[in-house]
Amino acid sequence: MTKPIRNNLIIELHVPDLVLVKEFYSKLGFELRVNDAVNEKDLGYVTMLRKDPNGDTLLNFYGGDERVYKHSYFGKFDKDTKR
Repeated sequence: MTKPIRNNLIIELHVPDLVLVKEFYSKLGFELRVNDAVNEKDLGYVTMLRKDPNGDTLLNFYGGDERVYKHSYFGKFDKDTKR
């Protein structure tokens, strides 16, 4: 018999809509941990955590409006690029 996989995963995603992110991932069992709102100077930041017997999964989301498409790396891609 094999041992269960242990998972401690952290991912950061750049997204244009933090409201949709919170709605979607909360349905998958993630709980909101950090909810920094978008303002005129800074993009927003959301952290969501799901605790699981095999380990925790932490998702970080940066963005919240169209400025996410001007990121130094991701801005190279058309905003309609399949992800």
